[in-house]
Amino acid sequence: MGSSNAGRLLVFLTASLMLVGVAVVSAPAAVAETITPTLDNPEPGSTWALSNSVTFTYGMYSPQSGTGRLLITPLDSCAADGPTLMNVSVGVSVSYFMYANNLNSGASFDQYVLEGPTTLRENCQYSFTLSYQNTNLDPASFATNTPITIDSGTATPTLDAPASSSSLQDPNISIAFTLPDSPLTDSIQLTFTPVDSACGGSASIVDVNGTDVRALTLDRTNLANSADVRQVTGPTALQSGCRYDLTVSYQDFRSSPRSSATNTNIQIGVAPETVTPSPTPAATPALRIGESKKLKALLKGAGKPISKRMRITKFVNTTPAQCRAQRRTFLVTGVAAGTCSGVVVERPKNGRGKVKRVKLSFLVG
Repeated sequence: MGSSNAGRLLVFLTASLMLVGVAVVSAPAAVAETITPTLDNPEPGSTWALSNSVTFTYGMYSPQSGTGRLLITPLDSCAADGPTLMNVSVGVSVSYFMYANNLNSGASFDQYVLEGPTTLRENCQYSFTLSYQNTNLDPASFATNTPITIDSGTATPTLDAPASSSSLQDPNISIAFTLPDSPLTDSIQLTFTPVDSACGGSASIVDVNGTDVRALTLDRTNLANSADVRQVTGPTALQSGCRYDLTVSYQDFRSSPRSSATNTNIQIGVAPETVTPSPTPAATPALRIGESKKLKALLKGAGKPISKRMRITKFVNTTPAQCRAQRRTFLVTGVAAGTCSGVVVERPKNGRGKVKRVKLSFLVG
């Protein structure tokens, strides 16, 4: 009985050893790994201005020198630009400035482009993937932050018309502007701010429809009376004869802070100029020698009556130059073109009696 139990125990121990041996032989060997790095900045979903620096910070664990890499991959519509592979410093805690418009700007920190574009593009999104190997050169480990948006904010618009200190005829106001960035829907605004206190203190804010309008015409008596206008806040009419500062503003399609441009001292509601032609003066009827009746009427109007017995014996009725040629008859001095000024000589019809000289200025007909 005892020998029987001993036999069974021996068989059990042998089987147990065999199981242990199988377990030891079949267990996979442990694989060493590079600990995942930390990519602290730029953070996922953050925005990076193209010309401003960003603090690039990360951490590695027992890193092997020369194994630090940063892969910057453009996303969506910018994917055709291709990725950028960079060499980066290794370290337990690394922090330095990095510029989107010059990725080689951190060369003093062993940061430089190995392959691909050396600058990122405005209004594009990217993924940043940091990798390294540990001192055992175990397989590399990665950390990815995405998306990172390159956006310098809403670019400054230009108010092309009306110009500062211009005067606008009544009642229409023609406005034109340029927006460098694609605008956020319904973010375009035109603001009329009165300059003169007598013209009121409240500004009129005109919200422009949609995103496509770059020029429109407004009626100063009703700013809302346009298909391009969504709504008006404040006075809906501008006062004729008043000066206003006009501001155009908008937000870019990423909802960045509003940017604006202003033209000042714009005179609103100046009536159109009416040009009245100068009346053409009536010419004195052409006078010839012997026509004393017309001359009598002319002299009578000037308060210089002529004798009934007198008649015109010499008369020049053409140009001042011809007047001057008749100095014995007309004493002409500095007359304007088209006029004669001098003395009309009259003699009695019978040729007897005193000669009468009458001073006369007239327009040659």
